Amino acid sequence: MSRTVPSWLDDPVCVVVGHGDGVEAAAHELAAAGATIARGPITSDPAAALGAIEAAEKAARDPVTIVLHASGGQDVAATAYGKAFTVYLENRELNGAFLLLEPAGTDVRQALVELSGPRLRANAIATNYAYGGPLKKLRALGALAAYLASDYAAYVYGACLGVDRSDCQQGHP
Repeated sequence: MSRTVPSWLDDPVCVVVGHGDGVEAAAHELAAAGATIARGPITSDPAAALGAIEAAEKAARDPVTIVLHASGGQDVAATAYGKAFTVYLENRELNGAFLLLEPAGTDVRQALVELSGPRLRANAIATNYAYGGPLKKLRALGALAAYLASDYAAYVYGACLGVDRSDCQQGHP
């Protein structure tokens, strides 16, 4: 039995940056929802990030419309991919989704403002399960990532969501 709607993502290409059980669960669910997954290196160089995005496009023979970034505190890498992805989308006249996956309590508000633009909607998932947890929670995290990358969330912009509770409210229990 499938846990996702097969046409949720309509065969986009997603560049996944970072590591950990949370990003692996998100990548798995994005693939189950119809995305082609490519890996990108953690880098602070926008030219290298753009190269990784273009290499993913070439390998998949389809444009990249999703970047999933699990920074683990590497905000300069998220910034590099954000700049590169914005240029990439503008050059191809496409729209895309940028997903940040962060540990609970990380303040992502400024990053979401910097990443968002006319062609790029950025959202975040902040959770206690970024680096591991029960399979049920990791699947929920992955399903949330697939939803945020889908057209069903086309108007969700600058949101920071959590799994089980709002893990985005810094300083709140």
